[in-house]
Amino acid sequence: MSRFAGIIASSHVPAAGGFNPQTDITWEHLWWCESTDFIAEGYANGNEITSFPDSSGTATLTPASSGSGPLYVSSDSNFDGKPSAAFTLDSDGSVATLDATVSTPLTVVFIARSDVTDTGRRGILGNGTAARVRTSASGAGEWRAETATGSLRESTKLAGTSTAPVFCEAVFAGASSKLREDGTTLATGDPGTTSLATAFGVNTYGDNTSQLGLPIDFVLIGVYDGDITAHGEYANFKTWVTDHYGITIA
Repeated sequence: MSRFAGIIASSHVPAAGGFNPQTDITWEHLWWCESTDFIAEGYANGNEITSFPDSSGTATLTPASSGSGPLYVSSDSNFDGKPSAAFTLDSDGSVATLDATVSTPLTVVFIARSDVTDTGRRGILGNGTAARVRTSASGAGEWRAETATGSLRESTKLAGTSTAPVFCEAVFAGASSKLREDGTTLATGDPGTTSLATAFGVNTYGDNTSQLGLPIDFVLIGVYDGDITAHGEYANFKTWVTDHYGITIA
């Protein structure tokens, strides 16, 4: 795909009403396969994504090791034909250095999918020693919003119980923390006081690249300073996810 062609393809990004996730929510960090920064990289279908710009900060994602970055999928049928980034191997993973820690309350948002059901995998968003969202290492089907001292956990679609894409939010807010999937709260409680460390990983522990990943395909990962479900544009965000990616949101 040429750089010019990618820009043309992105012209349909705003949904009815004009919502655009890149401009209508003030993210601390945003990695999105249709952001203007990412499109400018000019990846062709099947290319390894060696540089995934952060549209709201300086935390560019790069492969954790040589050849471990996700592959660019220019038209992913799982996401209504929209572009995605696909990690295909256990050892794949990308890392970034956030420009500052993000203190609670904070939200990690991701739109992704996986049909891997093997045990012992630990797909991860975040950092192995601070706030993170990860799969269970003991079996498929369970995602955890976790800190060093506790976790919220619940069976979800993303860890291999379904091949469908999923819209998830992990809200870290002390006793008001919650793990959500497709607009529904699956678990609430207090996983412990934490912040999001400056070492950030996708499909790896960020600061520990020896952990086996859970290969995922993702289209958007965002870090929001606060509880995103209280944002004034949150309803429009959910509508856009449905319209743009075909994911049914409660």
